[in-house]
Amino acid sequence: MMTESAEASEFSVAQAKVRTSYDEVPYASYPYAQSHPCRIAATASLLGLTPRDVETASVLEIGCAAGGNLIPMAAAYPKARFLGIDLSSKQIDQARARAKRLGLANIEFRHQDVTSFEKSDRGYDYIICHGVYSWVSDPVRDAILGLCASTLSPDGIAYVSYNVLPGWRPRQVVRDAMLAHVADIADPAQRLSQARAFIDFLNANAPKSPYGEAIREVASWLGSMGASYVFHEFLEIDNAPCTFKDFMKAANRNGLVFLGECELRSMLPENYGAVAQTIRTLGGNDVVAAEQYIDVFSGRTFRQTLLVPAARLPAISRNVSPDRLASLHFLSSFAAVPTDDPNFPHMFKDAIGTTFKTRIDNVRRAFQLIQASQPGSSSYPQLLDQLKAAGRPLTPADQAEILKSLQTALMIGLLTASTRPIEAGRRSVERPVALEVARSDAVHGTSTVNLRHEPVELDVVARHLLPLLDGTNDAAALAASLNQAVKSETIGFVREGQRVTDDAEIEACIADHLGRVLRQLEGQAVLLPSETGAKA
Repeated sequence: MMTESAEASEFSVAQAKVRTSYDEVPYASYPYAQSHPCRIAATASLLGLTPRDVETASVLEIGCAAGGNLIPMAAAYPKARFLGIDLSSKQIDQARARAKRLGLANIEFRHQDVTSFEKSDRGYDYIICHGVYSWVSDPVRDAILGLCASTLSPDGIAYVSYNVLPGWRPRQVVRDAMLAHVADIADPAQRLSQARAFIDFLNANAPKSPYGEAIREVASWLGSMGASYVFHEFLEIDNAPCTFKDFMKAANRNGLVFLGECELRSMLPENYGAVAQTIRTLGGNDVVAAEQYIDVFSGRTFRQTLLVPAARLPAISRNVSPDRLASLHFLSSFAAVPTDDPNFPHMFKDAIGTTFKTRIDNVRRAFQLIQASQPGSSSYPQLLDQLKAAGRPLTPADQAEILKSLQTALMIGLLTASTRPIEAGRRSVERPVALEVARSDAVHGTSTVNLRHEPVELDVVARHLLPLLDGTNDAAALAASLNQAVKSETIGFVREGQRVTDDAEIEACIADHLGRVLRQLEGQAVLLPSETGAKA
């Protein structure tokens, strides 16, 4: 029987191994839009709660890595306060350096173990724990939930993501095989290299059987994932997926209850086709049971769960009424598409195939206005004002129909709700202005973040141009800067495998790439409205 001191020693050794692992192979640090407090607050509002305004909120992130998720929030909300903790000293140093470059005074990063966090400071309105819970030991998992319970403000909300069963089970088989294959290799780079080679081998040689097909599906998917993801998801010491029921039992033990999933559409049985009624029948009035059956029938592998203090349970209302949408803002990425359905002649579709159809002309016009506002947001009051300004008389019944349609689009995932508006800029202004975080990031790396809190990859031309988009340079100045970069061989253009050297062709390439990058930055919500340029 292990003594208490021996258990503590074993735990310390395990934590040291995790710390070393994340220092040797840092986890890629990105923004996660679904974990943004504005998104969390919108979901909470739809479910009947009154969350803290993000503008003045206090936010804690557990496992903040290099600050890729937290720093853009701090830059956007200078009156809010942010704290990030992480076990990797290397990534904390990177986070501090990036925050310092941006001159952020409202954010702090600590190299700290969650099990040693000081729990006397009760008052975090939002706690974010993305990509940590499943990847740590049992004591740390319990510490995460205990920390959420002890440091959330009375109206606070915790976001915790984790791998779930039974959907993750096929991936567990591949993970076990990979770990066995590299068991005798200590060097992280060699472990990763051999694991990737083994993934390719599995993909090519798995047997032609249901088991083999499951292996190939995971191996094929895994082959497209980044190095840090493969290493920490499949080669790390801990990766313990759990059932949703078991997760909620652990949360309940710590005084936390289920608010909902960050993406409301995942909670609606009707979004799972023919099994909807089965899910409702098996789940009954027990929301946790219903969610567990959704996992069983959908094969979901990952959850992003919102938890609140148990005292908030009576205030939760999962019957989302349309009026709760009236104060929210909606993001989208759909487009109008042709349809041959005579009963519903107007259709809108997003990149993953989610569709919304209508026969009502005012609803069609409202959704066209939403599309026109992309990549920025729209709101119900804005839509009504725009329709009225266009000479469209709206009866109370018309307004109710538009609001109901927004609710439908939200619940199927065609719209995403936020508590704050997003005003995106256009490339057509004389002197474009880009988000300050993006301008800074372009100098130091190959990726950044946009106004929607989404990651944006940057090519060499975008990295050159972004720092210049501060509201002082017009198209001619931007082109001249690119021309100078070509002359100094910082940037080169290639056509048909040959480097472009002719002055006229270089000029044409500059014009093409300048236009391309500005179009991309506009569509990716990296540009600011011209009237806010002075604040950039």
